[in-house]
Amino acid sequence: MIYAGIDIGKNEHGFAVVKDRNNNFVKPRMIKNDIEGLTQVISVLQEHEPDPKGIIIGMEATGHYWRPAANFFKNHGYQVDVFNPILSGKREQQSVRGSKSDKSSAVAIAKVLRDDDYSVYNDRSDKAEETKALLRQRSNLVDIRTELTNRIIAYWDVSFPELQSHLTTDQLTTLTGLGLLEKFACARDIADSHLTSLKTVLNKIAKEDKIKAIRESARHSIGLDNKFSYMAVLSDIRMFKHVRSEIRLIEKQLEKLESDNTKLLKSMPGIGPLTSAYFMAAIGDFAEFRKKSDKPLHNRILAFAGAEPRIRSSGKFIGQIKMSKRGDRHFRHALFMAAESARKCCPYFKSIYDRQKLRGKHHYVAVSHVMRKMVVIATAMLKNNEEFSTEKLPNFGVESS
Repeated sequence: MIYAGIDIGKNEHGFAVVKDRNNNFVKPRMIKNDIEGLTQVISVLQEHEPDPKGIIIGMEATGHYWRPAANFFKNHGYQVDVFNPILSGKREQQSVRGSKSDKSSAVAIAKVLRDDDYSVYNDRSDKAEETKALLRQRSNLVDIRTELTNRIIAYWDVSFPELQSHLTTDQLTTLTGLGLLEKFACARDIADSHLTSLKTVLNKIAKEDKIKAIRESARHSIGLDNKFSYMAVLSDIRMFKHVRSEIRLIEKQLEKLESDNTKLLKSMPGIGPLTSAYFMAAIGDFAEFRKKSDKPLHNRILAFAGAEPRIRSSGKFIGQIKMSKRGDRHFRHALFMAAESARKCCPYFKSIYDRQKLRGKHHYVAVSHVMRKMVVIATAMLKNNEEFSTEKLPNFGVESS
């Protein structure tokens, strides 16, 4: 068997081939990231092994540059294994010379293919990839929305700081709350306004007594006439509305991509449309995911999210066990928030949380125990094709209390 390592770059790739104990079967070289360069790789490989089944090509799952190259080689009949760059990074560090280059990285990747026990990247379906892309975009938009929210509230903090004793942040970022800022630039404008004008703007989020109290607070406000930054905050409002509409559009698209498995997962307390979408986007086709490894499914899913325990001990030293956090942070956050919700609304998950708290565990540690149990049950639900029910817990391989 021949093992080819490709260290992916934007414009050029490092390329190396090893075989058995021969670490320089083909001298490492640089190839261009285009059809000519990738065809050159195939030509070199065919010189030594005409049958693609006798060759494994490896590359790291970093960024997005590897996708075209991997697809190119797969279309030519080659097995392409994509794995975590931590594996090849550690292999490269074994060199006593401490050298680091694209060529040496390619050799390290080829050696991982030949010598190491590794888990390959889960090649998802087009539907799973689309779901993942939409979830990532939604997460980015939510971050932008949060930043815009902070800027809008910061404007009120300067121009009318007393306003938040009457209206919450959520109310101030509704269409009605944004309309207030679009019509009145500062506390003085609100103080000078007619009550009818204020009621027209705020009638959906405030009753007449509160509206009168807002105007009274505006008359005695310490807020500044902040009109020098008013045009900037109006721009923030327009961006906020656009981002919010984009988020809603993405959520509608995610609803259309729902599968029977995501609907099944939503039957568990704490798991909603987003968490179930993250779950299925992470593992792709469940049947194929089960075939990839003999390791317990729930451990693999936790590892993918970076939510598995990291143990460090040596001799008499026993380190603190922590969450590894070497995985998809978006997926891990979704699982954690689902566990946080579940322990509040479901007696079974609350009992797991309370048990850990009685043992003196930190809140986050207790929630992580709930998260792990939810993943164990979720994988059993998918295997058995059963909806969640506390009466069915024995079917899912967990205790009922």
